[in-house]
Amino acid sequence: MNAKEMFEKLGYKKYASGDCIFYEKGSIMRHIIQFDLKNKIFYSYTSCGMANQIKSLTANELKAVQQQMNELGWS
Repeated sequence: MNAKEMFEKLGYKKYASGDCIFYEKGSIMRHIIQFDLKNKIFYSYTSCGMANQIKSLTANELKAVQQQMNELGWS
């Protein structure tokens, strides 16, 4: 199973913009996992309006992140 499929199974939708890939779920309180392709960094945060807060990952989310990093050649 590829990363996109793993994230979709967890309820995320994939978006791309510029040098970033985003996986997002939720509407008002959105959980976002962002991959910065230029700097090879990923972020996990909750976004609500103008406020962002760091969000920890579940084991399955971490597996999807690791798969995405493998597909990007970051490992």
